[in-house]
Amino acid sequence: MKRIALFLSSIPSFAAMAQEITVTTVVPLDGLVWETSGLIWLEDRLITHNDSGGGHYLYEIDTADGEVMRTVIVANAATSDWEDICYDDDYIYIGDFGNNAGTRTDLRIFRVAITDYLTTPNDTVYCDTIAFNYADQVDFEPGVYTTNYDAEAIIAHNDSLYLFSKNWGNQETNVYSIPKEPGTYTVSIVDNFDTNGLVCGAAYDPEKNEILLCGYNFITPFVFFIKGFSGNEFSEGDLLRLSPAFEGSFQIEGSTALGGHSFFVSSEKVDTGNSFLHRIDIDNFASIPMLQDHLIKIYPSRVKKDLVVFGDSEYQIRVFSTTGLLIANDFGNRIDLSAIARGVYIVHVSNKEGVVLATKKILKY
Repeated sequence: MKRIALFLSSIPSFAAMAQEITVTTVVPLDGLVWETSGLIWLEDRLITHNDSGGGHYLYEIDTADGEVMRTVIVANAATSDWEDICYDDDYIYIGDFGNNAGTRTDLRIFRVAITDYLTTPNDTVYCDTIAFNYADQVDFEPGVYTTNYDAEAIIAHNDSLYLFSKNWGNQETNVYSIPKEPGTYTVSIVDNFDTNGLVCGAAYDPEKNEILLCGYNFITPFVFFIKGFSGNEFSEGDLLRLSPAFEGSFQIEGSTALGGHSFFVSSEKVDTGNSFLHRIDIDNFASIPMLQDHLIKIYPSRVKKDLVVFGDSEYQIRVFSTTGLLIANDFGNRIDLSAIARGVYIVHVSNKEGVVLATKKILKY
């Protein structure tokens, strides 16, 4: 197991109390689930599914070796683009709402009774359907990787489902409230977060009243914690955004709460890394302070020679190609890019512990 400890007291923008967040690489995942897109921890079973084109299957994963132990067929479910899964006391909810181009008019959530899932004699279950559309979407022209009507994250909270959108256009997430009962609904935005990245998974711990969102920004994974809220006023709670290092793929897709301020997250295999199951453990979660702005400026956006980082310290500056290759690396407040080829690059600014504090897309000319 690979353990990475991140000490929040080393980040200048946090309050003084020292906290520790530990990311543990648990196991690489079975090739059957290399496109893992959602996770739930139900009755001590880790359940996942694949995304677009992955079939109407739920897989139980052995956390000791990452192998698939059981496959359950959701017999009457369609499989346009399964993206997340959640559950409450009675049902499992599977989100078929992936929408990279923003053109879908058949968004839906499949509802499976937990008792059916746990007791089926032939590993086959049947579902109800919750269909919906976005009240604020009036344009369905293709907008691949630019739409704000894609979604990959959902939680069950009290008497509703809450969907967190994956906004390609503005790198934020909109929150929609959806009834749990089968039917067809038009849903509206009830909340919004500036996540500075693409939200790909969500987990809710009802005992601790905590939410974890996960995703990535360019090639940088992030986790976004929400705590201290009441009702469904999520953005009124305390917010914490971190970019810890994960082994393997940067594309963190699935998440589920384990209780006690601990979570599993899973990554989907991409060209730059394999699929893994990770665990996040947080000490004294209730005392973690709200995230403040880092006040880091990366200048200019169009650079010919020197790229400058303004802040209250010196930083690790790394420049990546859009495919994830490290092109340049230096420590301080500026980096000379005169020798690299013209093109678009991604800049990561980190503290000396390796925590990414800011990212920026630049053009070298």
